Amino acid sequence: MGTPTPKPNLWDRLSATQEDTTTSAVAALRFCAAREGERLTTSKNLLVCSNILHIADEVAKACKGDLVTPYSYEIFVEGSIEGQPILARVSRDRNSSNNPGAYDDDDEDDDTSYLFRDRVARFAVDVTGHRAAIEGIFRHLDSVFSSEHFANVRWWYVGEHGVTHKNIYLPPVKTKLHPEFYPDIEGGPSRFIQDYLAADESILLMAGPPGTGKTTFLRHMIVENKLSAHVCYDETLMKNDKVFQTFLMESDSDMMVIEDADTILISRERDGNKMMARFLNVSDGLIKLPNKKLVFTTNLTDFSKVDSALLRPGRCFAVLHTRALDLKESQEASSVGGFPTPAERKQYTLAELFNQGKTRAGVRRIGFNAG
Repeated sequence: MGTPTPKPNLWDRLSATQEDTTTSAVAALRFCAAREGERLTTSKNLLVCSNILHIADEVAKACKGDLVTPYSYEIFVEGSIEGQPILARVSRDRNSSNNPGAYDDDDEDDDTSYLFRDRVARFAVDVTGHRAAIEGIFRHLDSVFSSEHFANVRWWYVGEHGVTHKNIYLPPVKTKLHPEFYPDIEGGPSRFIQDYLAADESILLMAGPPGTGKTTFLRHMIVENKLSAHVCYDETLMKNDKVFQTFLMESDSDMMVIEDADTILISRERDGNKMMARFLNVSDGLIKLPNKKLVFTTNLTDFSKVDSALLRPGRCFAVLHTRALDLKESQEASSVGGFPTPAERKQYTLAELFNQGKTRAGVRRIGFNAG
């Protein structure tokens, strides 16, 4: 009887080099070739405020392993769970700002600073090993990081290659949204926000002069409720299907904010505004999607010009007017906000109260004649 033909080893890639494939793939193939039994490779993405060393340490803790071979923007971990060996690779997404997991700040001069600096970012954990060991790693990561969720703004703009966006993860707000800042809102702004987010109506119109608290109101709504908000400052971008489709189809997109939307809000019958139709459909039409909120900010004071269909009950939650405060209201707002108490009998915007003492004369002027 002849010698049986040896079974081909599909994982025999010990001679593989980086030129053959990526470093991580080579490491996984060599790991598989050196061991018997089931070997799978799968990935888990984490959107967290952390750094690559912290993630790798948690992986090592789950498999009683060691960190090995830090390489550029990835760290490998070798260990085992219940006798099953594990090879894990932890990496951080450093793609362009168009990537939904990209950093809000990628300007790092020190080539090793990424190891230690906490940033909101998307991390990938690729694990090679038996399925039971892989599940053990992922369960541990879920227990440590699954509760994290972050408020973020996706800012749309026209870049060098067309319409694009930048993700900005918002830090916690340091101020409080006091009812005295918005004396016309019955029940206070925090209660108003919760009622709006819980309502079936999608649309909120915010109207008021600059500095009267529209942006402060929106920032608190987004951050305190950890919303994902698309923000557009250029009305012409709303004609681009990419912006609107991204907002509609992404499950984690909660809100779209269209700033300075005076032209968009004008009646279709009066000015032939074709963009209005898409907002009407999303807010209460054939393609209405649940939990999608549309916020328009405007400087309009004459709402007879606004498309009446946008304002109808069942579609529009409220039209919120922000305004400057009289002296008594300003003093009450300053008292709860911890600002200096104004004394001059006039109206004050929130911006003026927040920035008392910072006058035009206090702005540095460089290169002007003294006179």
